[in-house]
Amino acid sequence: MTPVWPLFDLRLRTANLELRLPTQDEALALTAEAPADLETDPSWPAVGERFSRLRTVDTSSWLVQELRGRGLGQEMRAAVLGLAFDHLGADFAVSSAWASNGSSLGVSFALGYENNGWVLHEHHDRTDRMQRVVLGRDQWDSSRWPVSIENLAPCLPWFAAT
Repeated sequence: MTPVWPLFDLRLRTANLELRLPTQDEALALTAEAPADLETDPSWPAVGERFSRLRTVDTSSWLVQELRGRGLGQEMRAAVLGLAFDHLGADFAVSSAWASNGSSLGVSFALGYENNGWVLHEHHDRTDRMQRVVLGRDQWDSSRWPVSIENLAPCLPWFAAT
């Protein structure tokens, strides 16, 4: 029998949502629902790259268009920050968005991130600014964004947090 990957049982719950990994069928359905403005770049660093040494996570999120503007993006990101800071021992969280993406940057600033400079990247057919932001453990207010976490212990080795 093949062992089950423990991250499939991990649950992050907030007042209005539950975050978990999708099943294979759900992942396929999500791919079909991905908004036109979703940008992915496989050359970008992986979330939490070298976490055991750097104690830094890289956060991002996206929502389908009809769910935007309701605070769910903030709540999603807050759940992940609660996991990172309160349970995995992260010291910093970083994120980035195109300088023209005020909504994405607004989510970051609402959670306490601060400007951390910018870099130039290719963006479609032009060069554009990617705004970097950073949030330190000292700036994180977990009481403002309560999150409950289920089935974390078996996942800890996958987060390099043991």
